[in-house]
Amino acid sequence: MLLKKNGRFELCPHKVKYIQHGKEIEQWALPNKQWWLDFSNKWEHTEIIEFVEIEFTKEQLQRFKEIAQINTPESFREIYIDYILNGQFPEGYTHPLRDLQIKTEQLQQDEYLVDLDFRQSLSELGV
Repeated sequence: MLLKKNGRFELCPHKVKYIQHGKEIEQWALPNKQWWLDFSNKWEHTEIIEFVEIEFTKEQLQRFKEIAQINTPESFREIYIDYILNGQFPEGYTHPLRDLQIKTEQLQQDEYLVDLDFRQSLSELGV
């Protein structure tokens, strides 16, 4: 799902379904669709069934934008994929985006509590 290009991650919004040695497999179409088509044409043991376009949510795209701004090592790929798809970093993992995630969660909780307090005050006033 993430491809490293010129020191930055890029999003690959496609999966490929194919049959290889009689077994059906689905995975991210990395590095791109054309590579898979060329591979399938070159090797008889691989037959592409279809390419599936993945539609990411607004939240996932926003998290990807955060990742795309950072020049990080290839070794962060799996951690970033989990963050983009699920919005979570592994427990105990330290990273500037993890700090941002904690602050965002705290702000959301604070807004919820203020709203709850406001509604309770209105209720007590009979409004």
